[in-house]
Amino acid sequence: MKKAVIIILAVLICAGPSFAMGREIQRIISLSPSITEILYELGLEDKVVGVTDYCIVPDDDAGKSRIGCVLGANYEKILLLDPDLIIIPAGYDYELVDLFKESGIDYLNVSTDTIDGILRSIRQIGERTGQGSRAQVLTESIQARLDEAKRRATGRPFKKIMIVVEREEGSFDNMCIAGRNTFYDEILEILGAANICGEGGVSYPVISSEAVLRLEPDIIIEILPYLADNKIDTRRKEWGILSRVKAVSDGNVHIFNQEYACIPGPSFVKLLEDLEKVIEGDVSP
Repeated sequence: MKKAVIIILAVLICAGPSFAMGREIQRIISLSPSITEILYELGLEDKVVGVTDYCIVPDDDAGKSRIGCVLGANYEKILLLDPDLIIIPAGYDYELVDLFKESGIDYLNVSTDTIDGILRSIRQIGERTGQGSRAQVLTESIQARLDEAKRRATGRPFKKIMIVVEREEGSFDNMCIAGRNTFYDEILEILGAANICGEGGVSYPVISSEAVLRLEPDIIIEILPYLADNKIDTRRKEWGILSRVKAVSDGNVHIFNQEYACIPGPSFVKLLEDLEKVIEGDVSP
């Protein structure tokens, strides 16, 4: 998957030292953008020494080494960074994991594919790094925001929504959209909306323009992180070719170019709140 798919609350409390394999954790490598986001939210940014090319680091000149892409990390660079702990996403390159084992490098495997997975990963990382209390505060804060959003959704008019996570510029063939078992799908459920592709078993199915006409979404959201603001209108106008689709004819096509829109980390609650505004009609298309 490309950048948009790879890549979906600061709290200040005291925490004790962290340990892994009997020694204090001082050097952490993150192998996904969502993991990096969690580490920063837990106040561990000073211990992060390596991140992927797609990870968002607030202070990009903070001395964090880039060790390659999520599915092709540079093993030699990882060794040179001498990490105490490597945190990897579920389904990661098994050959590289075997190399970690052979080199005696401690690692933690987490899954952030779903909302439950995100919250569980926060707790797992917090416990492993001595930030369990901070992780608890963070997950409780996120859960409170989810519960409040669910309460607001009661009685809301039902909307069918399509979330496009990958599309070639100027083309509406082979579009990748958010399906089942994704945090996007769960966000829509919390908001009392329907994912137009919520019945199949594929997480990110590829569909055609004919399928969009058949599915007839009320709202279309296109996730395009890193797209310049001055290009949003041009990208949105491309949808005019599908003028028979209700979302297009009603002017309900929205481009989300925020970085957090494609990272399944703690900031997914910002995406939820952005989607809620669109559903409520509180933003202009």
